[in-house]
Amino acid sequence: MPEFKTKEEYENWKSKKLEESLKKATNKREEVSPMPQQRGAWGDKLSKKWKVVLLVIGVLISLQIMGLFFKFKGITQILVVLFPLLLIAYVVLWLYVLIDILRHEFTGSNKVIWLLLVIFIPILGQILYFIIGQKQKIKKK
Repeated sequence: MPEFKTKEEYENWKSKKLEESLKKATNKREEVSPMPQQRGAWGDKLSKKWKVVLLVIGVLISLQIMGLFFKFKGITQILVVLFPLLLIAYVVLWLYVLIDILRHEFTGSNKVIWLLLVIFIPILGQILYFIIGQKQKIKKK
C-alpha cells in the first residue's frame, strides 16, 4: 500500500481501487456467461427427486388406464385399480402433514419430534399427528 500525505489522497486511491475491482468482477461475470443458457423443456429445471415422483405418478396413471381398457379378473383388477389411487392419496396426505408441521409452531421441541416421526414411521406418524399433534400446535392470536 502506498503512503499518502493527506486523507483525501487516501480516499481517492481507495475509491479508484474499489472501482477497478468492481469492473474486474463485472467483466469476469460477463466472460463466464455472456448470455443465459437456453433451457429445453421444463423437465430440465426439475430436481432428480421430482422427476422420480412424476415418473411414479405416470406409471400409476398408466396402470389406471390399463385397468379401464383391459378387463382384469379377480384380485389383479383390485390391485390395478385401487393401488395407484391409494398410493397417490397416501403421498398427498404425507406431503400435507409435512407442510402442516413445517408451517406451524409447537410447544417445546415437538416440531422436530413430529417431523422425525412422520418421516421415519410414515403411516403411524400421520395417524398420531392427526390424533395428538393437532392439539400441540401453538394457536396464533
